[in-house]
Amino acid sequence: MYAYAQEITPSIEYSVPINQEAKADDSHKGNIEDTYRLNWLNSVFEDITSGELKVFNSTETDKYSLLNKDQISEILHSIDTVHTINPNTNEPDIIVNENKVSPEDISELKFREKWSWNKEDGSLIKEIEAIGFMVKYYVDDNYLGDLTLFWIKP
Repeated sequence: MYAYAQEITPSIEYSVPINQEAKADDSHKGNIEDTYRLNWLNSVFEDITSGELKVFNSTETDKYSLLNKDQISEILHSIDTVHTINPNTNEPDIIVNENKVSPEDISELKFREKWSWNKEDGSLIKEIEAIGFMVKYYVDDNYLGDLTLFWIKP
């Protein structure tokens, strides 16, 4: 902590889009260039799946519970089965949906930070508490919002 720092807020949370559709002349806005973004996200996902990087839950009730390997696997890859009636045969049918999250799916980062003001030089000091990884959430092709999959802590 800086000698002349005054706390502005002990906790602030905000989302930053990192992968949005953009016009060619505005591609820097709301994006991290594809090569850098994908290299970094691939590295993060490799570290997560190898167990090298610790991953925490994303619920409001339990702020940072460490996720085990099985829980991480369920977040990154799940299979859902839906029982239905085949409209052509009127027979029971099962539809299998595979849900897989890849680095390319991460659309936003959510930051939890502590902010302080350095009175000495007028700078804003931001201490990152955690970074959330978010995807766009759809049900039946209807966009419902953004979902935080998990958090990592520096």
